[in-house]
Amino acid sequence: MFPSKETTGRFMTKSILCPGARMGIFQHPVINGRMFAPAIGIDEDPVTGNANGPCGAYLSHYGRLPAQAAVTFCGRQGVAMGKEGMVEVTVHRDEDGPCRVQVGGHAAEAGRMEVALHVEDDGRITARSV
Repeated sequence: MFPSKETTGRFMTKSILCPGARMGIFQHPVINGRMFAPAIGIDEDPVTGNANGPCGAYLSHYGRLPAQAAVTFCGRQGVAMGKEGMVEVTVHRDEDGPCRVQVGGHAAEAGRMEVALHVEDDGRITARSV
């Protein structure tokens, strides 16, 4: 059972399923998430906007965030991997619901790679390491 609007903001032990991420909501505006994408070669992404951004839009769309013009919360990820990180998520709303999501934070470079984009004969764009 999903938490009611009345309980949002108080400590909850319920979890929700978000595209690619499992989240729990806590008393402070923080979500804990995990992102798995084995189909594209990522066993688990330690900290990503791909988990936290869509979750913010989901929570806003279903009324689990305050119906304000903009709501900001923190996304915590990577704990299970020993690579904890935080991102800040801001969900902007208009009269129809969430219309823009921003995800930001600080990052540490873990690697570097240069790629060249190439347009294939069939119109697909591919990236190749240079």
